[in-house]
Amino acid sequence: MKIDIKADLKKLNKNLVGFQKDQIPFASMLAINDTTKDMRIQLHKDMETIFSKGVTRFTKQGLFRKFATKRIPEGAIYFKPAQAKYLEKQVFGGVRTEKSPIPIPYRNRVKLSAQGNLSKAKLKSLINKKKNRVLKINGVGGVYEINKGEPPKLLVALDSNVAVYKNPKFNFFSLGRRVFDKKFVPNYKRRLKFSLRTARR
Repeated sequence: MKIDIKADLKKLNKNLVGFQKDQIPFASMLAINDTTKDMRIQLHKDMETIFSKGVTRFTKQGLFRKFATKRIPEGAIYFKPAQAKYLEKQVFGGVRTEKSPIPIPYRNRVKLSAQGNLSKAKLKSLINKKKNRVLKINGVGGVYEINKGEPPKLLVALDSNVAVYKNPKFNFFSLGRRVFDKKFVPNYKRRLKFSLRTARR
């Protein structure tokens, strides 16, 4: 998942003359890099708002910037493959297939992360507890707590290894584009002024 940053600067540069035109690549590079920084900051905020319990540090750390240079005035903001793998269905929708069944914790019976997730380590510890068993009861497979004289208590259902995302939550591309539309031109104008002011003539 990647948003490329390119811009048509003809209108913004039409009144430049002489040495001023030489500053276009430098100003473009700075403005693009400023804009990808703005996008990254805003997308982090959007994720915290869109996902009801926020996002983990790991997810935030997966959002990277490709920096523009004077020679190649193109930038991008993108998720690394590890994060993109589980976020893409929140962006595009569709069906996610896992190699193993998807754990669905029973609320109030299992302690979850601040984001409401069940970590692999936590699931493993539940499975390894002496009083817990992985069973299938009345067609429901999962991790059950077994106490003498009590019916088995379902802690984590192990659902089929297919999850369907009908209504994607995180519109990565339109959210990023919104920041670009708002920030790029002001960033470029500011950076062009800076470049002209500090240029050697």
